[in-house]
Formats: sequence, structure tokens, C-alpha cells
Amino acid sequence: MPSRQSDIDKLLLCTTISSLGVPSGPRTLDTTQALIKEELKNRLIHEGIGRGADIPLKNSIFYKLVLKTTLKLCDIKTIQYDKTGPSAYSGGKWNFRSRRKQIKCTHGTKYVDDSTEDKGAEGQDTEGQDTEGKDTEGKDTEGKDTEGDEDGDIDVNEAEIKGKGLGVELSYDSVIPGQSESETWDSQEYRPSGSKKRRRQVPVKTTEKEFQCLFYTIQYHLRHKLKPHLSFNIALGSWYWSAEFSTSPIPDEYNSQKPDIALFDFAIQKVEKTWADVLSFVEHTSSDLAKKQDIPVFWGSTIKAYLIMRDQPWRRFVVGFSVCANQLHAHYFDRSGLIISHPFHIHKNTGPIRLAEMLGTLTLSDSHHLGFDPTMHMCNTACLGTHSNLAHGARGWVKDNHDNIYSIMEVLWKSHGLFCCGTVCYRVIDEAGNEYALKDCWVTEEKRNHETTILEMVKGIPNVIQFMDHWDVCYEGEPDCTAHIRSQYDTDHWDNLTFCNRFHRRILLFPCGQPLSKFSSRRELLTAFHAFVVAHQMMIEKRVLHGDLSPNNFVIHNGIGYFINFDHASILVEGTTSTYSHGTGTMLYISIRILQAMLDLVLPEANANIPDQDANLDDVNDIRADDIDVSKNIDVGENTDVGENIDFVLQDANAPQDADVLQNVTAGMHLIEHRPSDDLESLFYIFFEFVVKYGGPHGQLAPTWSRQTLPWASAVGTTNRVEGKYKLLQSWVFATCCLT
Repeated sequence: MPSRQSDIDKLLLCTTISSLGVPSGPRTLDTTQALIKEELKNRLIHEGIGRGADIPLKNSIFYKLVLKTTLKLCDIKTIQYDKTGPSAYSGGKWNFRSRRKQIKCTHGTKYVDDSTEDKGAEGQDTEGQDTEGKDTEGKDTEGKDTEGDEDGDIDVNEAEIKGKGLGVELSYDSVIPGQSESETWDSQEYRPSGSKKRRRQVPVKTTEKEFQCLFYTIQYHLRHKLKPHLSFNIALGSWYWSAEFSTSPIPDEYNSQKPDIALFDFAIQKVEKTWADVLSFVEHTSSDLAKKQDIPVFWGSTIKAYLIMRDQPWRRFVVGFSVCANQLHAHYFDRSGLIISHPFHIHKNTGPIRLAEMLGTLTLSDSHHLGFDPTMHMCNTACLGTHSNLAHGARGWVKDNHDNIYSIMEVLWKSHGLFCCGTVCYRVIDEAGNEYALKDCWVTEEKRNHETTILEMVKGIPNVIQFMDHWDVCYEGEPDCTAHIRSQYDTDHWDNLTFCNRFHRRILLFPCGQPLSKFSSRRELLTAFHAFVVAHQMMIEKRVLHGDLSPNNFVIHNGIGYFINFDHASILVEGTTSTYSHGTGTMLYISIRILQAMLDLVLPEANANIPDQDANLDDVNDIRADDIDVSKNIDVGENTDVGENIDFVLQDANAPQDADVLQNVTAGMHLIEHRPSDDLESLFYIFFEFVVKYGGPHGQLAPTWSRQTLPWASAVGTTNRVEGKYKLLQSWVFATCCLT
């Protein structure tokens, strides 16, 4: 039974819930892939395959993501690696070319005799020069300056090295991975003693670097020679493609990922990069994504999108591309799911044009085509501190629907989910110097005004945060939501698709507090918890039950504690003292009674469906938490008021759908009662955790705070089970001793 019980815990938690209050392990690759696999189930639209088989090419999301041009195949054939060389596209295909200065020398490279390779027709050494006698470092041996040639009639190699190909003035040498400004091929030569022949390293050529070279070339020609064919104005700034991480991962503490070709801002090309700097990416493989979806490039692109959204949660979406067996696919990720576009063969038919249009959209157009929100800006290391109209130390700005500008001072909290609410909390300052907290989130239609309604009901209660303003974030004149880009799909007839339309909302809150763990004294902490009990009673009198108490849903400001985050609060029906739902709360702090009720609903039928073997999480398609983030609750349905005739019909994306095991269970299932006493019990668990975790003020941990040394560590290991909560209650003696 213990093994089965553990599996039922996983079924309830979907392996996505842990506690920020308990020392937790890293979100490693294995953990991340398992979580994303669960998140992806029934949230994927693959055009031309499965449920997307009937989507016509003209309705492909590719055309919504990539800007059309007037390019024709004859224009593509004019693209050249240099002005005297052959076309980059000829013979019905792209011709890849790896240039020396692009290719990084690696350990294990071979030495070859180049006594003839580097000699011209007359036996002269021409290394470092092209066939016309031009120095590839950008010097014209005849003294002719080509940098000012505006018609683009110059070598692409030379233009890119100078930076002109991307519209910048910086030296381009440092963009080439592994090639510094001071490192030349001469410095890599090797002359054995007594030998007149020169020997040099031959770098290993990679497909990724060939694509990088091709992308540079297309980008240059679109900016210069083919500019009249573009349907948009070229944006300020410049982005560049890099294969520098194709062989070494982008630095990350727990998750090592190597994008084949990544897009970066040229302004930070000399800065150490993280996933917070990745604008987009292209993955390449010889496998065919249309024939087998579960291939490394599929999971790899999804995990990379997750890492981008994790470090850039302010983005509306992330778009990446893959070239699988020469088929170009767009991979679109937003808070409602993943869409993979129809493929285009990069060598045939209109495929070469689509490839050029994709590169033009990503590298030359406005950044909102990369998924950035035009109503806000987060600075990178290059632009930090350059905005004179913002507060000192600002990290960015955001504006409301009345064009009021708020300086973003710091990110207070962010969720880590991919297909979720994507909640981010900022500390902001308005133009008058007033400080607020700004909550940015993507919510369902039912929850669109839910939190502001609740906050209006509890207005005036001490120790409850107040909302000052709220608004729908608008994009192109309309409230921003995830349904717009899916408007061409007939999703209503896709029974196995769990689509949840999410609206982009912002709420301005006061005061802007710190985490409760930043209490300044023991007295302040005890006073705060006493105030929480009093405020809880006052909210019940206003017919509001919070329903999701955890350490993350309290803050402290000027010594006063405040309730925050009323996303999952319930409105009590007049004359009642409890509400009913499918179960809400953060798992570690849910009351024993609710945990037992949740197990009672699921365990009997799960046992009947899986006789003589442990429950297998893979057999359950869609039981999941609302958010992959560790602090979100397991709200698997919408709150329902007492007194209604309740039919267990799953209408929300958070609810389990198309799950063989649970569909049998849910027939006739009763909802779970949530009482005020359940919140008080949750408050006790939080208090207990603070007593044993913190040894002093301002977040100072107790010396024994670790899973190995805590006297109640065994209880932590079983807190996902009901019996674990009893062990915590038995540890109350230990907690009271800590207070004395």
C-alpha cells in the first residue's frame, strides 16, 4: 500500500507541487522534462497531424508569426556570400558555406599541409585575402573604402566583420564564436623546426555554423539589397544569430541546454549570456518531425522555450523554429499551449522564401514579433541605466491604458510555469515617487475580474492588501488574450484539446511589501500572525474565504503583515459558512480533512482501474495543477457556491479532461467542502514552519534547517500524505519550545 499511496499523491499533485518553505531539490533536466510532458498533454496543436490534420495551409500559424514580403525565387537567387561568389541559393537548394572566421577551433583538430592551399595562381601566399586582393579583415589592398557603399555592392564577409551587415558600428569579429579581435589565423599556425611549409589547424565544421553563416548572409541582403521587398520598416537596434552554444550549453545552474542557433541582441554580444538574453532559437535535425513527434528536437525546443519564459516571464509568447529533415516548422508557445506549424521545405517550392521571411521577421522587424509586450520594457545589461525619464535604479518600465509610466524597480516574484497564469509581481514607482506592487498575470475568462471583485469586498479590513487600479493589457487596440492567434482554428470541435483562453491582466496594489520571512523581530512575527487570525475572521464576516494560504500569500510592510493573492478566494453564499470546490490550496498547507476528502474521491476508483499494480501517472492524461510553479495551488476546477445543483462538468483548462481513470471517478463525484477552519489549520502549518525554519530576523535560517538534520525531516518527507500532517501536529511541542 505505501507504494500505491505514493502514486496517488503524485496523481493529486501531478509532480508539480512542492513548497518554497521546505528545502527543495533543483529543477533539473529530468524534472523539467517530466513537468513539461505533463503540461503538454492535450495542449498541443500540430498542424497537419492528429487533431490538426484538417487545418489548411492558408490558416497556418506560420503566416500569423512571419511577415509576408514581395520576395520571389528570382530575388532569393541574388543572395550571395560575397559579391563575386556564386549565389547562396542555386541548383534548387541552399548552398552552405563555412567561412574561416566563423568557425571555432576546438581541441582535437587536425593539422594539414597547406603549402599549396594558401597559395594563389602564381604561388603567392594569399591567406587573409580574397581572390580580388581584398584583405578579409576589412582592409582594401588597393586603398578603396567600401564601408560607405550604400547600395550593398560589397562582400558580405567584409560587411559583417565591420558590423555593417547588421546595421551597427561595432566590430563584428567578437560576434564570431571562438574568434576574438586579437586572435588571427596566423597565430594558430604551426611551423615545425627546419620546415619551410606552414601547417595550420583545420577547424571542425558543424552544420550549425553553416546555418549561422547562411542566416547572416540572408539577413544582410534583406537589410540592404532586398529591403524594398519588405512590408515593414526595419526596427532600430540589431539582432544576430549565433551558434556559439551549439557545442557548449548556455550557463544555467541546473538545466544544461545547447540551442543550435540562438538569436541575441548585438548590444550584449560581449557579455556573458543566460536564458534571459535569448530572443529566439532554431533547432536542426535530420529526423522528420512530421513522422515522429517524440524526437529530441521536439522536447529540446519545448524545454528551451520553458527556460526562456522562466527567465523572461514578461513575454507574451516565445517563438522558435526547427529545421527537421530540411522542413521548416514554427514552434509557438504561450500561456495556453504549444502550436507547431505546417512545414516548408527550405530548398523547394516557396520554402526558400518562407525561410528568408522568417529571418527577416525575427531579425529586422519590431521586437513584439518576438513576443515582447509593447506596453512594457525590461532592460538588458546594455540599456540598464540609460532611461533618463525613469526612477534611479529602474530595471524597466510599464505603462497602463492611460499612458501613465511606472518604473520597474525589481521583480518580486515570478511563476515558473509554461502553460499557466504566468504571474509576475513587480515593485514599481509612479512618476510622483509612490511605490506599489504590480501583479501581471494571464487569467481565464471566469477569473478575469475575480480578484478585484474580492479585494473590493474586503476593502477597509486591516492587514489585507488594497488594489489601486486594474486593467486589461491591450495589444493592437484589443484586450490581449491567447485566443486571438487561434481564431482561425475550430477548437470547439476538438474534444481532446484542453484549450483555455487566458486574458492578460495587471493589478496595481498597495502597499508593496516584502516576503513574510523578512520579519525584523520575533515580536513582529507573532504580531503578524495574530493579526492574520483577526483579519481572517473579518473576511469571513464579509463572506470571503481566502482558500489558498501559504507563505507566499503573505507580505510584511513597515512591521505589518498583509494577506495577498486572492486568485482562488471564494465568496460565501449568504447564510452559509463554507464553500465547495474541486479542492484548492497549496499542498503542504492543505488541511487534513480536505486532503482526506481528495484521496477518498480518487483512490477507490483508481484502485479498481489498476488492480494488482501500482497506479501509474502516465495513465492519467490531464490531472494537473494550475501552475507548474511550486507555490501555486492544485485548483482543478472552478469554485462553486452552495445551494446550486452541481453537475460535475469539466469546463476549465485546469480541470482533468479526457482522463480514462478519472472520467469514471468523476461521474457523480461530490465537490469538496472548504470551511474557515481549514484556512486556520493552514495558517497553523505556516506558523509552525516559520518557527522551526528561521533562527532570527530578516530571513536568517535556523542552524539545523536542512532535510538531513531537522528533527521533523521524516514528517516533511510524508507531508504529501495525510499521515504526514499528523506527524506535524505531533511536533507542536517542538514548536512551542522554540518560542520560549
